[in-house]
Amino acid sequence: MSITHPDSIDRMTIPVVGIDDGGFNLWEWTEVQIYSVYMRGGTLVENIEETSLPIDDDDPTTKIVELIRQAPQHKNLQFILHKGVTIGGLGVIDPYILYSEFGVPIVLIQNRRVDMSYLRKTLVEKHPSQLSAFDNLPPQNYHPGYNLYTQSVGTRPEDIEKLLASTCLNSKVPEALRLAHMIGGSRYKYLTRRASRYRMD
Repeated sequence: MSITHPDSIDRMTIPVVGIDDGGFNLWEWTEVQIYSVYMRGGTLVENIEETSLPIDDDDPTTKIVELIRQAPQHKNLQFILHKGVTIGGLGVIDPYILYSEFGVPIVLIQNRRVDMSYLRKTLVEKHPSQLSAFDNLPPQNYHPGYNLYTQSVGTRPEDIEKLLASTCLNSKVPEALRLAHMIGGSRYKYLTRRASRYRMD
């Protein structure tokens, strides 16, 4: 696959999307909600989209592609940001497929180093269909100024540093990801409270 790197980044108005899931009850739910937040830089929210996918889905990347294409803003994106390497349980994101679909850098972001050996062992035992995508993941890079780890396709560490500088305003993660996480967390709390309200123990 031919990969090109962006020559410049507009620090103030860079269009990005942040994607995260909303959490789930593994024993009671069959699906998990996924949220995408489209922003310019770290201050202007342009759109929010939502979808769902089965827990431990065999092909979560295809659903993420569909989610991104829902929004007209996808045509102007310069970065696609995803929280971590998995979504909805043990579904593994394939950043190379996302890059081939949209032609913009893909950055998987986590606030702690992923124990790849442990995660692979878990996939072997519980979700082996994801091993192909997992074994194709790019290496982890550490960003000490933000205490973040990233895995990326189509960009360089120095460009990720510029991205973080322009989009991390109220926390150490980009605002688009922070908002996607907050929306998902709020939705999860609402659903679990509603379920407990009607539960008869």
